[in-house]
Amino acid sequence: MLYKREKLLRTICNSLTWIKTVCELESLLHLFNIHTISEHFFCRFLNEAYDLSLIDLNKVTQNYPALDLGDAAKRMAFQVTSNGNRTKIQSTLDRCDPNYKTKNGNQPKISIKDYDHIRFIVFGKKQKRYTTLKWNPKLTFDPQKDILDIKDLVKHADSLTTPKLNALVQIISQELTVGSGIESAIPHTDQQALEVYRRHFDSPFMQDNWRDERNYERFQLQCEEAVSVLNSGVLDSQTVTKSRHDFDDSPTGDALENVYHLLRDLLAEFRKRTISKGGAPPEIDIHNNSANFECEATYDLFNAKRQEITDRMNAVFLQHGMKIIRGVLR
Repeated sequence: MLYKREKLLRTICNSLTWIKTVCELESLLHLFNIHTISEHFFCRFLNEAYDLSLIDLNKVTQNYPALDLGDAAKRMAFQVTSNGNRTKIQSTLDRCDPNYKTKNGNQPKISIKDYDHIRFIVFGKKQKRYTTLKWNPKLTFDPQKDILDIKDLVKHADSLTTPKLNALVQIISQELTVGSGIESAIPHTDQQALEVYRRHFDSPFMQDNWRDERNYERFQLQCEEAVSVLNSGVLDSQTVTKSRHDFDDSPTGDALENVYHLLRDLLAEFRKRTISKGGAPPEIDIHNNSANFECEATYDLFNAKRQEITDRMNAVFLQHGMKIIRGVLR
């Protein structure tokens, strides 16, 4: 018998291995459409796995030079490639150098004012060592950490929470034809999906005043579950409805997109306060279920963030003739 987490990790491992194998075989036949498909898949996969906001740079500028995916806020960009040899990596680093010039002088250059942290996703074979690479010191790049292959992605997945793994598997089921181990999206109407969302958001984790919060571990779990339900329709390893991506009404899908990002911001704010700084204890100690906030305004911050999410959800519910949910208790 497989535990849910083990099943999810196995699905991720098998699916990433499938991409690697197919890309290698189709490259032998000079069929490169799979590379374009892989860029789209990895854009969604990396956003979920690493909490990024990557976009396809080729949709911004056709044949964007050297790089494929970029997160402007984090100034981080990826090249997705099946070729992990030193020559390929060096060529990309050269083209990311603002001082780089090609033989004909017509090659557009990457500006490090946009992306100065360069990373690689190698879904082929990468070298064991990259000891002779050279790059502009203004670029953030570490060959040991920034050249990632399938093994690295699987290893990182093992460090993620189970709701995160749920979301990754749902992305796999939506983007790849290989079996995912999780049912595809339930054919709910928009109204039916919103009823599922409403039941999840109508909960103490969104409504209790932050001064009265007594279970921080539960709060984090339910917040992660809300992100998973919105993003993939998956809850506790089961598909319970369709994701925000699958709504028929575009304005509703856009509104849920905003809620999704607000939820991620809330979760990031929470996680930030569970980390100790300079040897001092963290503001939130999940294991001992205690909190010691440096600033009284922190309580109001968490109340305000959750109330904004509730207000956005209630606006959607009202548009669909549904009963609204209660806000944060004062």
